Amino acid sequence: MHRVVQQHMKNFSKAHSLGLEEDKMFEAFSAYTLLRQHSNDKIDPEDLVHFGAEPGIDSMVFVVDDVVVLTTEEFEGEIKSGKKDKVVTIICVQAKTSESWNKGEINKFESAIADFFSNEEFKYPVGDRVVELRQIFDLAIENVGRIRNGKPDIECYFVTTGPKPEQAEILAAGSRVGAAAVSTGLFSTVRSELV
Repeated sequence: MHRVVQQHMKNFSKAHSLGLEEDKMFEAFSAYTLLRQHSNDKIDPEDLVHFGAEPGIDSMVFVVDDVVVLTTEEFEGEIKSGKKDKVVTIICVQAKTSESWNKGEINKFESAIADFFSNEEFKYPVGDRVVELRQIFDLAIENVGRIRNGKPDIECYFVTTGPKPEQAEILAAGSRVGAAAVSTGLFSTVRSELV
């Protein structure tokens, strides 16, 4: 892992009193950092990562306006309170501690996005947390009349500690992640980045 990123993670771990293994720490660090673009809610970084079976998406977070929701109950409370025109953003993160880019790992992320948002049973093995995330998404679809533009927004980030990618195959794989989300027709806006 890049030394500068490693030091940022040490500071992050100390600030939040985390005792995670390096790979889970990087997942939490990446998700927490990207989430800060949308919300300043006080969140336990360990709540942002999946433990156990996960389908190739390390972190998925729902933000209603600027409030992070982690459960179906929280989502229902936020979507039904106050104004009717809520901005719902789904943030998906796949984080790798590698200093290089791997096309196969990016393709796995794309496939996981397609599987999670399909209208079918999961093809990948998933844990209880991923099942609850699907239930939150189902609630978002059930409440599209309360969501700005009639659909949620989605942001997909594939993160490594390496330099900005320049290889054509990596850039193409990265663009496929966004295309997988667009092809569902479930989202108002789609943002997909290699970070």
